[in-house]
Amino acid sequence: MQTAPGAGPHRRGIVFPSYQRKIPTCQADGAREPPEAARNATTCANGLSPGPTVTDALKPLGAERQAAIYEELRRTVPRHRLGTATEMAKAAIYLASDESAYTVGTVLRVDGGIGELAY
Repeated sequence: MQTAPGAGPHRRGIVFPSYQRKIPTCQADGAREPPEAARNATTCANGLSPGPTVTDALKPLGAERQAAIYEELRRTVPRHRLGTATEMAKAAIYLASDESAYTVGTVLRVDGGIGELAY
């Protein structure tokens, strides 16, 4: 699989999209469907691209190192803060709910604007 266009350098690292180009956006019974059949598809691929998020992943590094990393990340995010697990969960719930029935083939960026820096 190829990574999608737009993946590229960012001044503090590399930002990669969370989707792959060869994943069909809609499928019915596991087969790629032509556009006219997409409205009857049983599976639609949407994605969630989270930005820097506060989690327990850095806890083993100790409180001081964890705080330093979070501060560095905060400076890279246009919103000047990190995301929360609750914000990511709400976005995932939206994509999994009936409310997103008309949302097809979308990667929802919940990243405080950091994804815009890579494009």
